[in-house]
Amino acid sequence: MAYHFRLPSNAKPNYLRLSGKDITISQLDCFKPLPPRTNYLHLESFEDLRNIIPCLLVDGDCLKTLQISNCHNFNYLINVEELTVLEGTKHMWKSPSELLRLHNLQILKIYFWEELKVIFPASIAQGLEQLKQLELRSCDELEAIVAERQEREETIDNVVFSQLIKISLHRLPNLKAFCMDNLPFKWPSLEMVEVSNCPKMKTFAASDGNQSTPKLKVIKVNYHDIMVDGTDLDTVMQNHYKEEGVAGPSN
Repeated sequence: MAYHFRLPSNAKPNYLRLSGKDITISQLDCFKPLPPRTNYLHLESFEDLRNIIPCLLVDGDCLKTLQISNCHNFNYLINVEELTVLEGTKHMWKSPSELLRLHNLQILKIYFWEELKVIFPASIAQGLEQLKQLELRSCDELEAIVAERQEREETIDNVVFSQLIKISLHRLPNLKAFCMDNLPFKWPSLEMVEVSNCPKMKTFAASDGNQSTPKLKVIKVNYHDIMVDGTDLDTVMQNHYKEEGVAGPSN
C-alpha cells in the first residue's frame, strides 16, 4: 500500500507528516524506525493515539521536533527539543512523573488545548533544565503552568528555570498564576515576559515575591511595556492592575 504525505512548501527533507485521515494507528508501525535523519515529525488527526512509543519511535531515532495537532487522546510527553501541541486532552502527562524527564526540551508551544488545567507537576518542572521558550495561547481552562506540590513532592523547595529566556501567555481566560503554590522560582536567564488577555492573572506566582529575575528589565502586559527595575514580578503585575483600576485577587 502506498502512502502519500503533503510537505509544507518550506519543509526540509528531514520533515515527516503523518495524518490519521490517511492511515490508521496500527499502520504507524510501518514507519518504525523513522526514515534516517528524520528530526521533525508532525502527527495530525489520530483520534485514539495516546503515545508514539513504541508504535512509532525506537531507541536511536534522532527526532528533535514533534508537532501534534487534533490528537485528542494523546497524553504522554516525550523528550524532544521542541514540542508544539494544537488541541489535546485534560492532561499533558499521564506517565509516572518520577520517570518522566524532559531534559532536552527547549521550546514548548501549546495552542487551543481547551480542557488543559495545568501543564506540569512540580517534579517535572524541576527537570526542565534546557527550556528556553514557553508559549501558551487560547487554552480556555488553563489555571496554572506548574501544579501545586503533591505529597511526594514536598521536598521540592524551589524550581530553577536556568535557560528560560521568553514566556508568552496569550488569551488564557482562567489562568490565575504561573504557579498557585508558595514555591520560589528562579529565572536567571529570563529576558522577556508577555501577558495579554489573561484577566484572572493578577499575580505572577503565589510565592510571596520570592522570585529571582536578574536579566528581566521589561515585561509586556496587555501590550503595555512595564519597567521591572529590580521589582519582583508579582508586584509589577499587581501594580499594573491597580493602575488599570482592576482589583487584585482576593485571599
